[in-house]
Amino acid sequence: MLVNGIHINGEEVEYAVGDRRYTILVLLDGTQFRSSRNLEKICERLGLLRTHKSSAVNPTYISGFSEDGVQMQSGFTAQISRRRKIEILGPPKKSPKRKAVQQVSLSQT
Repeated sequence: MLVNGIHINGEEVEYAVGDRRYTILVLLDGTQFRSSRNLEKICERLGLLRTHKSSAVNPTYISGFSEDGVQMQSGFTAQISRRRKIEILGPPKKSPKRKAVQQVSLSQT
């Protein structure tokens, strides 16, 4: 993809953040580029994973997940929207069923 006259490969991009009508691409070395293309087009061309309306990440550089979102190798945390949470994290784990406790009357007769 060509951004500001520089060819950028999808493997070089760690994450992208939407900024109104622009998208800020952040490379592995911390270099930032501003593109006039919207985040959706950039995700399609570079193979980024959309995590939120305003952010997308390269799945190769995800270091972990937290309650706040997706942790990247650089320390950046990308938020995960409610609608995309299942798509990214998978279905929620079911808690074990509790056994019904019978009520025993302790009346003395």
